[in-house]
Amino acid sequence: MVPETTATGDSLKSMKKTIIQGVRKMKETELRELLNHMGNISVMEQNNKPKRACSAYIHFCNAKRSKLKEDNPSLPNQHVMKELSKMWKDISAQDRVPFDELSTKDKERYEKEMKAWSNIKTVVKAPRPIGEQMKDKIQELQQWYDTQIDLEAQEKEKLRKQKKNSMAELLKNMVI
Repeated sequence: MVPETTATGDSLKSMKKTIIQGVRKMKETELRELLNHMGNISVMEQNNKPKRACSAYIHFCNAKRSKLKEDNPSLPNQHVMKELSKMWKDISAQDRVPFDELSTKDKERYEKEMKAWSNIKTVVKAPRPIGEQMKDKIQELQQWYDTQIDLEAQEKEKLRKQKKNSMAELLKNMVI
């Protein structure tokens, strides 16, 4: 399927430009599908990844934010967060215990979900025939492109040697 002709540097550049333009014209969904097939990465995998565990501070903020907003409805979010951070710094270690417990439970939940997700992920990452075909075509095109560059380099080297030999003969004829 790859052309058999030798290519010059200009035609290789134009071919690369044509490929890039073709990719730019693709719809976003087509491009995502192509990239997914090439990398064997499912969009579903990324969407179903478990949420990370929240720290004790985040659990504290979630618990106290609504009460603080009710007491001060006109307070902007930036000031609410400043007030929550002050409150967190001021509470004792004994008052932090329930939030630390929530945090450890959340970490355990996250670890369990990540184990389950990674098991599913390995099953989903099985090679897809379309992706393999696409990789093969791209690899074939890359090999053809590399051989064309090698042929071009060989031709340049041949021309350089011919020029060198002709110059040497010219100099030899001038001396005699």
